[in-house]
Amino acid sequence: MHSIIHNNWKENKISTLVLSCATLPTQSDIQSVYQDFQRKFDGVEVHTISSYDCKKTIPIMNKEGFCELPHYLYENYNDLLKCVQHCQNNKTLLRYFDLREIIRFIKYMEDTYELDEHIQMDSYFTIISDITMNSLKMYYLELLSSIDDEDDWKSVYNYMLETRQNRFADNNNMKETKNTGGLLATTSDAYTFTDGPTIYLTDEIDKIGQFYIQQTKIPANIFENISEKINENNEISKKIESLEALIENKETKLDGDNKSVSVRESGRLSKESEGWTKDISVLRKKLKIVSLDPMYLSNTKPHQQKWTPNNELIENAFIADVGEGNVKTIMQLNVDTRYKLLLLLGIGTFKLHKNNEYMEIMKRLADEQKLYMIIASTDYIYGTNYQFCHGFIGKDLSTISQQKIYQSMGRVGRNNIQQDYTIRFRDNDTIKSLFTKQTSNIEAVNMCKLFHSN
Repeated sequence: MHSIIHNNWKENKISTLVLSCATLPTQSDIQSVYQDFQRKFDGVEVHTISSYDCKKTIPIMNKEGFCELPHYLYENYNDLLKCVQHCQNNKTLLRYFDLREIIRFIKYMEDTYELDEHIQMDSYFTIISDITMNSLKMYYLELLSSIDDEDDWKSVYNYMLETRQNRFADNNNMKETKNTGGLLATTSDAYTFTDGPTIYLTDEIDKIGQFYIQQTKIPANIFENISEKINENNEISKKIESLEALIENKETKLDGDNKSVSVRESGRLSKESEGWTKDISVLRKKLKIVSLDPMYLSNTKPHQQKWTPNNELIENAFIADVGEGNVKTIMQLNVDTRYKLLLLLGIGTFKLHKNNEYMEIMKRLADEQKLYMIIASTDYIYGTNYQFCHGFIGKDLSTISQQKIYQSMGRVGRNNIQQDYTIRFRDNDTIKSLFTKQTSNIEAVNMCKLFHSN
């Protein structure tokens, strides 16, 4: 599309233009675009509208299960100050600042240090209505900037790091789950997947799908029985597809424009096609019903009784609702056995499947929030408006651009104003790159190439 976009810009005179994107480069980064536009028209006016949503808190979690914020990431104070400046220039990052961790930091600073009067809470917030989610996050950045002693900062940094708690561990008895990073969506971490579906972004879709099949810990004999049924259904589905193709070929022909037209007479099938149709009916009756015990379905009552800490029932733990009809339809499709097993777990995959019907069912289930999790490649993040409460950024995505990571993160938290949201990174270095000004912005480079008249 690049050559078409560039030619449209070059050949057409469009006097009013709107550039709109959550990760739109700053005006200084795409100055040549503005200059080229100004050369085309007299009296050009440029208006910039920047907005950021701080009505939600969507914590960033590292691969060990700890919440990440600037005061946890930078032992060196000069690096911290650069991070603070970057956050002040990119306020959309504030929605990923966990409010509980910010309040813990503010309280420690108030209780431990003699802060300058202007930065004390009583001075900064003159009336109670001044205290909002947004103002607290801005105050947090100001407080970080106010620490002018490197030794003080090291003391703050060490204390906060040593005393933070793992979100996905039972901190009373430090169970085995403490280092999972909330990854085990089908077993011990399932109860942390609350309020709505989860998206797992990775370019290794099949690998992650296989991981969750293995991690579900279905006993070998049950797994083999289910796999055997699915494989038998797959063979039957292939035979049905072959017979349907025979009927299609028999009952249609190409006209002069190479379009398929029916050759049926009086709306009746040929004798051969009638025979094949009967064969299909017989085959359909041989298809076996495949289902899993609720014990293996994330966050059902039997599942929670086995996996949640202290066997507590978490009311807002999210449960898939795929439906018997959809399962039956998917089981009849000619798709890989893995995708059928995943669907039984409430997990769908978004990739270039050969079977279009499978893909359409996945899209519909995603739109209706029926799936527990979607495993998708980053190709699906643009133009996707599905509602997710939790998200994973796979470790294989550590080399993608900062802007694409922001876009990926933007898939989470589009629901109600405040629910329990998380974004769980499988590579800690990727988190740090979010809070650092990038030396190269590929989106800005491309825009300058595309939107230029030469």
